This record gives sequence, C-alpha cells and structure tokens, in this order.
Amino acid sequence: MALVTEFSRALTEELDYRVEVANAEMLRGAIAKTHAMPLRVPQVYRDLCTQRMIVQERIEGVPFGKLPEGAVEPDAARELADGVLDAVFEQIAVRGVFHADLHPGNLILCEGGEVALIDFGAVGVLEASMRRLLVPLLTAMEADDDQAATDIVLLLCEPDPDGVDQASLQRDVGAIITRVRNAPAGEDVFRLLLDTLRHHRLAMPPSLLLVFRTLGSLEGSLRRVSPGYDMVGQALSRAPHFARSMLSLRTAALSAQTQLVLALEQVRRAPRRLENISRSLEQGTFSVRLRSFESTGERRWIEGMLGQLTSTLVGVTLLATGIALAISSGGPQLTEDVPLFPFLGSVVGLGGLLLLVRSLRAALRRRDGST
Repeated sequence: MALVTEFSRALTEELDYRVEVANAEMLRGAIAKTHAMPLRVPQVYRDLCTQRMIVQERIEGVPFGKLPEGAVEPDAARELADGVLDAVFEQIAVRGVFHADLHPGNLILCEGGEVALIDFGAVGVLEASMRRLLVPLLTAMEADDDQAATDIVLLLCEPDPDGVDQASLQRDVGAIITRVRNAPAGEDVFRLLLDTLRHHRLAMPPSLLLVFRTLGSLEGSLRRVSPGYDMVGQALSRAPHFARSMLSLRTAALSAQTQLVLALEQVRRAPRRLENISRSLEQGTFSVRLRSFESTGERRWIEGMLGQLTSTLVGVTLLATGIALAISSGGPQLTEDVPLFPFLGSVVGLGGLLLLVRSLRAALRRRDGST
C-alpha cells in the first residue's frame, strides 16, 4: 500500500511540468556536489516553462535502449556501467536526491562517452535517517554478516505490533545474502528482500521502496550497455567506499553540536520541570499515567484470558445449577412422564459443560502456542 501511495504521488507530480523543472534543478545541484562520474542534466529554460509545457536543452545521443549490440567495447562498457552506478548510488546514499525512473529510455549515451539524464518527472528524496542505514546494510551483506544485516532491516522497516520472529528473519536474510554472493548476475535481490519482508509482515518506508524500484530499473538499463553486468555485486563491493564518503569531520562536528544544544536545552528546562513536580506534590495533584498493554499482542492476550475466565465461571455456574435442578424431586411436570426441573437442569447443565470444554480447549491451544 505504501508503494501504491508513493506511485500515486509521483504520478500527480509528473502531470505538472513545473514540478519537473524544479526536480531537474534540484538534481543538477546534487550532481554538482558528487565526486563520481558527472551525469549531464539538460539546461531548463524556466522562464519559458508552464504547467503544461517544458522547454529545455536538446540532448544529442542514443538512448541506452536503442544502442545496437556491441556499440561499446566490452571493457569500455563495463567502465561506463561502473561510472553510472557510482554516480547514481552517490545521489541516493550520499546526497539523498536521485533520478527515480532510470529505464533505458531516460539514459542517453552522448558523443565522447558522456551520459545524460532526461525526464525528471520522478525524482526521489531519501531522508538522512534512511541513508545512514542503507549503506551499512550493503556493507553487512558484503561482509556476509546476516546478524548485522537483520538488525539494520529492523531499523529500516516498521515492525508489526505483534512482534517479529527475529531468529527466523535472520535465517531468511542470511539465505538472501548467501544467494546474492554466490549466484551469477541476474539474481533479483530486491524482489527476494521484499518478499522476505512481506512474509515477516514488515513494511518498508515508501522512500526506500522507491530506491529499490530505481535500482531495479537501473540494473536493466546498465545491462543494455554491458550485457551480464552484475550491478548488485559491484554495489556491494563499493559499499565501503560510499560509507567513507558519508563521513566527514564537518558533518560529525555539526551533528555533535546539534546534540549538545539539545542536551543543554533539556538541562535548562530541568529546574522548571522539577519545580512543577514539587508544586504538584505539595498540592496533592501529582498524577502518573501508565499506558500499559500498548502492544496489540498484549491486549489480545489479556482479552483472551478475560474471555476464558468468564466462560469458565459461567460454565461452572450453569453446570452447578443444572445439577441442582436435575436432582430436585419437586416442581411441575412438563409432560406426564417428564418433570420440568430435571429437564431444565439437563439443558442448563449441558450448556455449562460445553462452555467448560470450550474453555479447556482454548487453554490447551494457548499453552501449545506459547511453547
């Protein structure tokens, strides 16, 4: 559902060329700061653009999808594919702004080996919190560390309230890593990972789903230039490089400064909060709110136990009442041969017995599920 929502938002933006103009300028700014192979973004003439029309520089070249077989020498093709992958991955993991529709028609091979991008209706933005985890995930996969990869996956995703079987998830993630590291080029790691997350009822944020979709499209495009290109293997081997690119003394200093300011602000507010607590204690208005059983699993367990206890009490009451009625000797007759009270006692007692059997069955099932 999250992916559908993201696609719907992107489609709405693609219908407004003013959004595409802004996307192109934003992507141009991100590419200007990269250290990888520069990808060309056509010049947009903003003054001539409207909601229904975009005017931009004409790009001369051949789309990747129309390159004839063998148009680029194998070594040069591999080098070109590596350069494009580095550039796109730096956009995603370091800058957080990336072209999100890299099918073979949107990548143009220009004269001299330069690669240009066109069609900026879909440009993704990946927040810093996701970027800080994406590269370590690839690094963990490259190191064959399924435990670290599983921990990162849980941080990236939104766990189901009932909890996740982390041991089972780690086994599945480990199996994916093993397959990717040993399988030939073409193993769809993105589909494998998404299928695993879906199996464990984990939801990946829309921005990260868009990254996976983009990389899946890019892989097909790069294979039009260099058949059999192992994009995933190359990305894993380059992960440590991008991890180093994300680290800088300036970034670390700014982060430390921000955390220090927040800590000092909390310290500054502490005396006032303590004063408010002290005043509430003196006035007898101090109260504590405990939000117990927030988990869906805990609530279901409590509801189940209460329901089972209620059924047991009602069953015992009905059974005792039925026995008392069944052994009574007085009362009116239902028919000439059937007294009313023993008949009612048998019906009520049977109902109580059925409730007790049902409660016992539920208790046994609950015990088996917890072991």
